[in-house]
Amino acid sequence: MDLAEAVKLGHEHGIDAYDAYILECARRYGTPLLSLDTEARQRLARVLDEARTGGKIRIKRRDGSESTVRPVSSGKSPLDVPGVDTGIKRADILAAIHESRAREPAGGPTK
Repeated sequence: MDLAEAVKLGHEHGIDAYDAYILECARRYGTPLLSLDTEARQRLARVLDEARTGGKIRIKRRDGSESTVRPVSSGKSPLDVPGVDTGIKRADILAAIHESRAREPAGGPTK
């Protein structure tokens, strides 16, 4: 890993060379990145936010090689959440709907 490249990467994204070096090592070796350093996590979060809003971040090294940091979609809907067991039965729900409709005047609710 080229330390000068880490300094350049850090400067381009507003993170220090150490954080850039760790990020580049993780990218290069395809390893997960774990940091207990709150400030480093916040800086990395800014880089990842920039990738998410811009679609990607291109990093060009001095030797001409390029890397891209881009968000990956999980493919799941944000509405795909586990259900909650409320203990309410189907019949109770239907009865509540019928009761509320019986109270409404013909033509729907009024404002």
